[in-house]
Amino acid sequence: MEFLEPPAIDPLLAARYDAEDFSQKGTCKTALQRELGLDLELDCPLFFVPGPFDTEASMRLLTGSLLRIIDQPLSLVIAARAADESEVARLALSLAQKWPKRVALLNVDTAPAFHRALSAADFTLLTGQKSPLETNHLFAQRYGALPVAIAAGIFEDSLVDCDSKLETGNAFQFRESTAEDLLGAVARAVTAFKHPDFDKLRRRTMKKDLGWERPARRMVQVYRQALGIRL
Repeated sequence: MEFLEPPAIDPLLAARYDAEDFSQKGTCKTALQRELGLDLELDCPLFFVPGPFDTEASMRLLTGSLLRIIDQPLSLVIAARAADESEVARLALSLAQKWPKRVALLNVDTAPAFHRALSAADFTLLTGQKSPLETNHLFAQRYGALPVAIAAGIFEDSLVDCDSKLETGNAFQFRESTAEDLLGAVARAVTAFKHPDFDKLRRRTMKKDLGWERPARRMVQVYRQALGIRL
């Protein structure tokens, strides 16, 4: 995945915003809702599911959870790719056809679509890593689309689970790769969205240092492990 510009200077967004003033994030959200035919509800949290859905664990978790996730008061935008014929992609298509005002597929084969989805989303659902150098959680924080992520690998190393008062943390994590744990994290995120301090949480997360120093250290660690060099 390419490097994303900060939303304050990203030319691909419907409107630009930053951590100090993210009121225009609502404009981005409304623009994507209109584009995809979703209900125009700013008070309903929008979850972006970026994929890719190419690991068995991630596919099993999502296929076992999507039907129950939409029982929550939220809307879903699920990444679609032209070459994706997975079970998750087929299930996502059937959900979008059944609930077109709440579930939509977004073709993210082009970069602008990914930018638009992050700028519109309130949360980004991350069920698995495609590599030890995964960056979707960094992009999600930069664009104020707080991660709902499994506590494993790089997600466990770089994200902190939010407390109930939203005073600490920058994500909503689940420990086990089970539908129950995932649904619990989604439910906590939905509750947090209604919390009076949610904007403070989003601002704090967007202000976080998301430079490449930590990923670079992780890359060196992975190379050392692969070469059998003692850390």
